[in-house]
Amino acid sequence: MSDQIQRKNKIEGEIDDLWEKYATNTGFLSKVSRQLAYAQGGLCWFFKTPYGTFSPSILVILCCLIGYFFLDVFQYFFTACLYWWFANFYAKRNDKQLIGSEKDIKLPYWINWPGKICLVLKIVLLGIASFLLIKYLFYV
Repeated sequence: MSDQIQRKNKIEGEIDDLWEKYATNTGFLSKVSRQLAYAQGGLCWFFKTPYGTFSPSILVILCCLIGYFFLDVFQYFFTACLYWWFANFYAKRNDKQLIGSEKDIKLPYWINWPGKICLVLKIVLLGIASFLLIKYLFYV
């Protein structure tokens, strides 16, 4: 019996390690991609026309970068709102003594989906902006 408990605890510890690595890597990905997006936006600024406007190619790149930054904000906003809602929900249940143990606190499997979708979409937009900027630089 104790072997099963030890095995279960070990597996849960390994799963926790995987989630920690996932969180570290997605946080790093967001940080680095944000820096790249700022750099690309700054680089686009060098290609303003003498009239203070941008070519259509640069405008498309800038639109991708603006979309990236909106998704960057939405990623954290949606996730924060969902966790806030569930934290309040369980806090109220705890105040009413409806929670018997930690195992009674279960988050839905979809709680991270809005954030994950925003993460993927913003990386896709940054990839498109990067591709278009490199293409533009080679054909200027």
